[in-house]
Amino acid sequence: MDRTRNLRLLPLDVLQQKLAAIGILPGHSIITHCQSHHRSGLTYLVAKALGYPAKGYHGSWGEWGNRDDTPIEMVA
Repeated sequence: MDRTRNLRLLPLDVLQQKLAAIGILPGHSIITHCQSHHRSGLTYLVAKALGYPAKGYHGSWGEWGNRDDTPIEMVA
């Protein structure tokens, strides 16, 4: 989000460069999620606009994290 332009999205080429800088490259699969898939929906749309094979997990953490039988990996 571009704070200098009323939180509009950054240009797609800039977003692509930012993702590449952290190792997320075209062709990588992206699965977006948040608490309820409301916020991660925007991430999904941006990933699709950039040509990534993205999927959105609509159940998100509200579904996965509230179950006792789903694995959770903690990364520090």
